[in-house]
Amino acid sequence: MLAPRYGEREAQALSRALLEDEAGLALSDILLGKDELLSEEEQQRLLALAQRITQGEPYQYVVGYQQFCGLRIGVAPGVLIPRPETEEWVEAIITAPPPNPLPMTGRGEYTSYSNGSANDTPFASQHSPLPVMGRGLGGGAGGAVGAAFLDLCTGSGCIALALKHAFPEAYVEGRDLSAEALAIARQNAEALGLDVCFRQADVLKSEKLKVKSEKRLPQAPLQLPLIEGRASGCGRLGAAGCGSPPERGEPEGGLGEPQRGWSAIVANPPYVLRSERPTLSEHVAAHEPEMALFVPDENPLLFHQAIARYARHALIPGGLLALEINECLPEETAAMLAHEGFVNIHIRPDLYGKPRLALAQQPYRAIASAGLPEGLSDVSTG
Repeated sequence: MLAPRYGEREAQALSRALLEDEAGLALSDILLGKDELLSEEEQQRLLALAQRITQGEPYQYVVGYQQFCGLRIGVAPGVLIPRPETEEWVEAIITAPPPNPLPMTGRGEYTSYSNGSANDTPFASQHSPLPVMGRGLGGGAGGAVGAAFLDLCTGSGCIALALKHAFPEAYVEGRDLSAEALAIARQNAEALGLDVCFRQADVLKSEKLKVKSEKRLPQAPLQLPLIEGRASGCGRLGAAGCGSPPERGEPEGGLGEPQRGWSAIVANPPYVLRSERPTLSEHVAAHEPEMALFVPDENPLLFHQAIARYARHALIPGGLLALEINECLPEETAAMLAHEGFVNIHIRPDLYGKPRLALAQQPYRAIASAGLPEGLSDVSTG
């Protein structure tokens, strides 16, 4: 049934995966013919699932989940399916800081970019990627106590949940514009028993960080606004599993932050150009949510720049920004991050050797701003 659409080899792999995931049959069981012992009802159910796959529906949507960093993440058409490329970089930032020096000569290595700041020192030299961290983000078992991680454009919540699983002592929050995605993320948190807060937010409509749709980057340095309102955590929004979030400065309709600042902000935002749509697999273009995939050709860094501007005032000094990027725009992304005032900017290739992750660091040198708590002042790039 599957071979005409997928070819013999992929059809075999899909059939074995379906038997394993839905009938609990390992390859050894299949070789012993145990698939022929399934009941008529079970065979009909598997046949119905196979028909959905034949019609082009992604396998992960059919079975309802995808493995990610050792976690079973529930997925449905309202969220992107977690990719191996994303899983690889999440595991990388969890387990180890970038190496130094930073040439990009192969898988898992880095290209570094500088903005010429006096603060621009390598991640791995005098500072770890985050002041509160040691080994990667968390400093080993029991690390990340007092740390706060934010995952923007969270979707299924896979990145936020992986961070919480790795660092149970950290406060972790995920945000997305889609109410459907947030419902799935909260279900995943409940199923996994992970205390992650999920809240609705639009990174393009923050009262603090309005972003214009423009082709060119601004020529003048961005003047970051001060934090205005103060509000308690997300419990008042009715979000399940929020634990005890730090106090927040939260502009109405926009993005808030812990008063002490985020230790790390990570995101897999939309970055596929609309003109690139014909290059996508049919099952991706036809089934996965457009709002999580595409950006306008005339402003390909729309989401990345909005997140960078938010992160520039929301991260603690030395905090980490990690963004999944379009493989065709590594230099443009690095230039944008440098323009926004970040230092120690590195581009990391994915497991296929394509530029996939942009890492940047909030400078350590901070200028105290009146009315702002210690650790969340406007930051000078020297």
